[in-house]
Amino acid sequence: MNLRTFRAAKMRDVLQQVKAELGPDAVIVSTREVSRGLLGREIEVTAAVETRSGPASGPAPVAGPVREDPFEQRLAPLTREIEALKLKTSSMGGDEARVLRAEIRALRELLTTDGKSGRAREDLDALAGRRELTRPSRERVVALVGPTGVGKTTTIAKLSARAALIRSLKVAIITTDAYRVGGEDQLRIFADLIGVPLFPVRDIRELPRVVATLSGFERIFIDTAGRSPTATPDIYETLDALLKIRPTEIHLTLAADSRPETIDRWVNCYGRDHLDRLLFTKVDEARDAAEVVRAPVRFDLPVSYLSFGQCVPEDVVEANREVLLRFAQRGLQREGVAA
Repeated sequence: MNLRTFRAAKMRDVLQQVKAELGPDAVIVSTREVSRGLLGREIEVTAAVETRSGPASGPAPVAGPVREDPFEQRLAPLTREIEALKLKTSSMGGDEARVLRAEIRALRELLTTDGKSGRAREDLDALAGRRELTRPSRERVVALVGPTGVGKTTTIAKLSARAALIRSLKVAIITTDAYRVGGEDQLRIFADLIGVPLFPVRDIRELPRVVATLSGFERIFIDTAGRSPTATPDIYETLDALLKIRPTEIHLTLAADSRPETIDRWVNCYGRDHLDRLLFTKVDEARDAAEVVRAPVRFDLPVSYLSFGQCVPEDVVEANREVLLRFAQRGLQREGVAA
């Protein structure tokens, strides 16, 4: 018997790892919650699959007509996974059972919606062929702009942690968010945990001067204050300061389930010619995320990152065409996506 241990932030992600590594016949042996130190906690699952000692006997005969529908072929292992989870929960109690029941509900929802997405999938595939959907962030100075409440501060922390802890770059964070109560304090906590300096800028007009003093840093991330789309003078003042810093990248940061008219309004507020990338957050909460493909095509404005969850630095991925289409069509799937 082949026994393996898997870990991820969410139970569904662990189960997807189990299925990918051990196949649909794997049996869950145990589950537990383990600590990740400063980064919180994660789920650990031990799973097993029976190993064959003799030579393969060849493919088994097909008992009935072969299903030709690719959606039906993908649903079969998910159906088996639901049945296995149901058997597992019958012998469990407490928090573990509640977690697994939630996973069963999520898988059932996936089963009921996946087969209906063929037409939408084809439409998005055709649309995606018209433009460059994604482009990596490459500039030394990166600024996040956009509305309040979309998670700019948390995303800045994730990107800073990736650069400092994973890529070992010398990183600095600048915040111009002097309006939101606790905004600077939240970012300072993240900066202290990551081990990078935070530079508050009270007057946005001072931003170019502050950036000029940070020539020794390899990456600089700027967290700007969230704005209302009607706050035109504030938006122009922020843009004026950012455009004086060259080269820099300005990423319009929006929630993944934003409606088309909302995205259009924000692009127009900042001006398409002033923006370098789109960055989508809260992708784990989105029910309809087709705009992550439609918006970059509509504005010829590529996507840099997808951000989801609260874990730093794990819950952010660099966007690529395959990940973007997969998420837009069926929701975010994290298996096989490197952080």
